[in-house]
Amino acid sequence: SCLSSQLEEERETSTGFTQVVRTNKMLQRQNKPAWKDVMVQEGVDDMTLLSKVTNEQIRDNMQERYNNNIIYTSISDVLISMNPYKQLPIYGPEIVQDYVGRSRIELPPHIFSIAEESFRTMFNEKENQCIIISGESGAGKTEAAKKIMFYIAEVTGGGEGSRLAHVKNIILETNPLLEAFGNAKTLRNNNSSRFGKYFELQFSKNGDPDGGVITNYLLEKSRVVFQIPGERNFHIFYQFCAGATQQEKQEYGIQGANGFAYLTYGNTLRVDGIDDVSDYKEVRNAMNVIGISADEQRNIFRLLAAIMWLGNLTFNERGEKSSIADKSVLDYVASLLSVPAGMMQTALETRKMETKHGNTGRGSSYSVPLNYVQACATRDALSKAVFSRLFDWLVQRLNQALVSRSPDLAIGVLDIYGFEVFEKNSFEQL
Repeated sequence: SCLSSQLEEERETSTGFTQVVRTNKMLQRQNKPAWKDVMVQEGVDDMTLLSKVTNEQIRDNMQERYNNNIIYTSISDVLISMNPYKQLPIYGPEIVQDYVGRSRIELPPHIFSIAEESFRTMFNEKENQCIIISGESGAGKTEAAKKIMFYIAEVTGGGEGSRLAHVKNIILETNPLLEAFGNAKTLRNNNSSRFGKYFELQFSKNGDPDGGVITNYLLEKSRVVFQIPGERNFHIFYQFCAGATQQEKQEYGIQGANGFAYLTYGNTLRVDGIDDVSDYKEVRNAMNVIGISADEQRNIFRLLAAIMWLGNLTFNERGEKSSIADKSVLDYVASLLSVPAGMMQTALETRKMETKHGNTGRGSSYSVPLNYVQACATRDALSKAVFSRLFDWLVQRLNQALVSRSPDLAIGVLDIYGFEVFEKNSFEQL
């Protein structure tokens, strides 16, 4: 299993030169004769070997390693990873090869050692494996899951054009797609997963990837209609606004993200280190690789546009009644959703009540007008429901693309999203 955590304490920032020297030393230390001596200077690899296991010694050991760009530490079979909030050159193909066929005690702790041990145990003992990744928001759980999938894709065979290569490509392309629709910028993390995911990688008896199954749960639907200051809605909305072609902008009425109420509650339209235009291209490419047709893609973005325009639908308040302020917005949303505008207006402005008399089952039906607060809540509920069902459909489409012909063995990766305390909490946090 893998535990991710953040280090909240202040640390001295090294110069760029010092960082490079330290990192290179970590990559090459298995070839150094004084490897054990170096490890003494940089803390203990496995904290079961600490002379005294106390909170202070654990903290000091991890602090020392973190300051030297060593983000992985073991506690026996458990791996602790600390988010460095920067790129480290410790994940390339050459590093992958160092861990192939090696025991976890032969090399420094690494997420690749967890992936290697799980894969080899599954293959040699013919038993399914599971990797649990847990931690607070911003700790690096999703990145750890991606590194595991990258490692398995690298160490398994398959030539170009084969089914195996196609399956591995789909597995890797699930990341940009699910991140676009399920991740968002939060106060603690620019790419925080706002849903839980269990990804089961399925293998043939020869150890080759043959497919997979994704199970999603606890999507944070409340983010679709509200964000606290400093946060954003899901990435896909901003990617769509920034990267849509001129034809798409005209077809779906897309303008800048600042033109949609649902995207501006957090007052954060752009994020450092995130290129929405480039990410939008990645999402479209992932859809093509997975096999989502052009018509299906058009419907996806039509629904996203409808959600954004729903947020611009406002109401006039008249006592205990409310009415839609701008009928042109209603008409446009109805056209995007392919529903009659009159029916949609009725659903947003009124609710139906039924009364029954005795055991006869007979009763009356009444149309009750909604007040301003109720109308806004109904609009937001519709937006959340559309996005949630779209997300579920995407996961279903991914599973169709990943369906296995003969799943003999499996490695499950459980990525639980980190909980946070919001000013306004909803049931999605429970």
